[in-house]
Amino acid sequence: PGRISTHLIAGLGESERDLVEATAFFIQNRVTVGLFAFTPVPGTRLAHQPPPERSSYRRLQIARYLLAEGLASREDLGFDGRGRLVRIEVPPEVWARVQGEAAGEPFGEPFRTSGCPGCNRPHYNERPGQVPYNYPRPLTPAEAAAAWAEAGLEIAVRGRSGGR
Repeated sequence: PGRISTHLIAGLGESERDLVEATAFFIQNRVTVGLFAFTPVPGTRLAHQPPPERSSYRRLQIARYLLAEGLASREDLGFDGRGRLVRIEVPPEVWARVQGEAAGEPFGEPFRTSGCPGCNRPHYNERPGQVPYNYPRPLTPAEAAAAWAEAGLEIAVRGRSGGR
């Protein structure tokens, strides 16, 4: 524990709930989770399988980040009947940190490459000329704002008393 990592690949037919549950399990067991989007590779059996929708991937990135950083628990994440992540509930201090309010600009850390520590393949599932699934560098304020908007999540900020 603490020296083990795994890669989870989004877009192979699982629900967002399935991937969040797997992520939470690994993190709870001190396994570092790297999240990647499925990339169709010509000449393979899955060459015609589409990559995941970027909005779905953005939601998974946010959930992985919150869970990995200890900013949210599995119980703070809400899903619809199809297993799609639709809601996150966090305390105001967590939301301020995640949104980068202290710096005055949108926070893009959840959308950065999340592979093994020191990952040397930051563009593994990216296509030249397209908006990346994983950014290998700090995001610009415009990129971070666009990524948050693309996720389309309902964010509920708990009252300071801890109520919901």
